[in-house]
Amino acid sequence: MLRRVFAATEEAQNLLLHRLGMGRLDKRLGPCRKKALLLFEEGRARLSREGVRLEEKDVAQLYLFCLARALMEQGLAVPREALPENAAMARLLEEI
Repeated sequence: MLRRVFAATEEAQNLLLHRLGMGRLDKRLGPCRKKALLLFEEGRARLSREGVRLEEKDVAQLYLFCLARALMEQGLAVPREALPENAAMARLLEEI
């Protein structure tokens, strides 16, 4: 299961970066990935406390939304259409 989660997360990240015209080795991604991980851990812990169980695809989407927020905090534009439709994830990221 863990391999599938990592694979789904990597695939989602690669798709987002492609949509943004960024390569996986772009230097700007280092700090963004660190911030995304912090946001992901906080979001996942919050959902766990609320009794929400994430499916594999949800884990990947949560990380994707966290990465998008981290990219935006670094001044990079992330169009809304570059992210999947998931109002619950978007709302969670606004709260943490």
